[in-house]
Amino acid sequence: MTGKELRVLMDKAIKEIAIPFFREKGFTGSYPHFRRIQEDRINLLTFQFNRSEPSFVVEISNCSPKGVQLGWGADIPPSKCTAHHMHRRHRIGSKQHNKDYWFDFSEESTNNETYTNGAKDNRRVMFLRGIKNLFLQSGKGENSNGVYTNRAKEILSYWQEAETWWAEDPHEQRLALVPDAAI
Repeated sequence: MTGKELRVLMDKAIKEIAIPFFREKGFTGSYPHFRRIQEDRINLLTFQFNRSEPSFVVEISNCSPKGVQLGWGADIPPSKCTAHHMHRRHRIGSKQHNKDYWFDFSEESTNNETYTNGAKDNRRVMFLRGIKNLFLQSGKGENSNGVYTNRAKEILSYWQEAETWWAEDPHEQRLALVPDAAI
C-alpha cells in the first residue's frame, strides 16, 4: 500500500474510534485540531502526521481561555487556538515510554518490532513489507485493518496521562501568551 492509502485507513480509524471519545470528553473542533474550554484554560489536542513514515503524534497543551498572542503580536482567538500555537506541548504516550512517542501504523508495527537499525535492515524491511502487502492484497492474509484500530484505541489508553498533564499544567500555559486586549 502507498503511504497515502495507509493514511486514509488511519484517518478512518481515528474518526471512528478516537473522535467520538473526544466528543464525550467535551472537545470541540475538527480533525486534526480539538479544544475543550475549561473555566481557567483551554485544553488543546492536535494530531501531527510524519511526512515520511506511517506514524503520528498526539500533542496536547493548554492556553488561556482568552486565546493566545503569538511572538510577533498576532492574536489567536480561543475558537482558533491549536496545540501548535503553544511553545510547550506534551506528546501523549511519552511519559509511559520515557521517550518522544510516535504512534506507528506501519504493517510491521503489528509485530511490535523495530525496523530502523540502519540502511541494510531498512532494505530488508522494504523487501519484506512488499511481500507482506502482496499477500494481504491477494485476500489470503490476516485483516490488515487491525493496526489502525489498535493505534486509535492506543490513543485512548493514554487518556489519563493527558488529563493529568492538562490539570497539572506544568508550564502554566493557561497564564502564558495571553493577548494584550484580553488583559
